[in-house]
Amino acid sequence: MTKAEIAVEGIIKRIANDPRLAYLVGPMTQAYRDLTDAYAEIKGLDPDMFRQSFETGLQVQRLPARKDTPAPKSERPQQKKEQKRMATPTVEIEVPAGFRQNAKGHLVPEHMISEVDKLVDDQVNEIATRWKELQEQIAKFKVGTFGDLHAILASINEQYQVKKGGEKGNVQLITFSGRYKLLVAVNEVIGLGPEIQACIEKMKECAAVWTEGAKAEAKVIVDEFLASDGKGNYSVSKLLQIRRFKFPDPDWQLALKAMDDALRVIGSKQYLRLYEKSQDGTYVAIPLDIAAL
Repeated sequence: MTKAEIAVEGIIKRIANDPRLAYLVGPMTQAYRDLTDAYAEIKGLDPDMFRQSFETGLQVQRLPARKDTPAPKSERPQQKKEQKRMATPTVEIEVPAGFRQNAKGHLVPEHMISEVDKLVDDQVNEIATRWKELQEQIAKFKVGTFGDLHAILASINEQYQVKKGGEKGNVQLITFSGRYKLLVAVNEVIGLGPEIQACIEKMKECAAVWTEGAKAEAKVIVDEFLASDGKGNYSVSKLLQIRRFKFPDPDWQLALKAMDDALRVIGSKQYLRLYEKSQDGTYVAIPLDIAAL
């Protein structure tokens, strides 16, 4: 690969792994389009299909707004200290032979390090190197596989004159022999809109009326079930459990309506699952998860 190709691939990987960079150089920018066009050309992929598969797992983190209001005097020394600390770049130190670098960045002669520490250091560094190489291979495999699958689906859609399709639902691809089954699963990511605050307050009002005269423990349980994580975020799974209770109380029905208005799809993620047919005819998943092997 040329230096230009290495640079393009490196930036694409950074965008995939850094949500803040994905916000700055994301799908809405011309720089992103130029980079993905270049990467697709390097890899021999269709640019639109590559972007479509690449963006399925892309995470974007909006950068915090600038704070133009000056901090109180009592906070300014601490702020300056923090800015000075953050401005100090991290420099890779070339470790000479016969030394090892400790957690504080100091060079320590090897004869001063215990044999156990040296053994652990060697083994973990070796595992980490292989681990990161494997992670990179899996990432390339994922991008390439999704590109191949989208190409197959695009070919099928073209044959039947379908302008667009295959992204929203799950797709199963089975080999001619029936030995392998590849499942492309699409899971929607559910978010909560501002209506959720009204929903929570209305549910708490209902609970307060229903538990009036009951033990204080009952109110604690209700409040805990409807509690946020301290940052104003509520558990979607807990809310979906509550949603099953269709109490006839008009206030409760109003709370459920607010919940329905608050629940919305904010994105989707695609997953690949490969199955192999066993001797009894059932399909068994072939995991790539280390814990499942």
